[in-house]
Amino acid sequence: MEDRKILIIKCTDPLRWYVDKVGELVPFLGDVGNEYKSREPSGCVNFVQYEDAEIVEPVNDSIKTDNSKVNAGMLARIVELEKECEALTEGLLETENNLASLQSRFEDIEAVFCDEDGCLIIEPFNGEGLSKWFKGNKLEHQN
Repeated sequence: MEDRKILIIKCTDPLRWYVDKVGELVPFLGDVGNEYKSREPSGCVNFVQYEDAEIVEPVNDSIKTDNSKVNAGMLARIVELEKECEALTEGLLETENNLASLQSRFEDIEAVFCDEDGCLIIEPFNGEGLSKWFKGNKLEHQN
């Protein structure tokens, strides 16, 4: 198996040496605990921030051909999409939890309305929505 590589997925600091290498693979020389160790094209050892990269193992030699930018770019996009999906899933779960929490808070609350004649109408809120809706200044009943 070939050596692992660092896939540059983004560059959050415009002064980093890999700012023009997004979507490309660079050598992986190690993990120093807070960044990945790599080598610049000039041969100098330098570092890549964790948040800007993923460690990958080349599937075959095609990653090292002239298509490396395309292949690495596609892989970078897949990594980004996976992270976006994770974030959306977490957000959806949080929203569902918030809705469940709100629903449980309102289960015992009664809704109070005044009809057209000024009569007070009180009904329990059953968690599925109120059966009374205001439209303009009139109260309409929905079944």
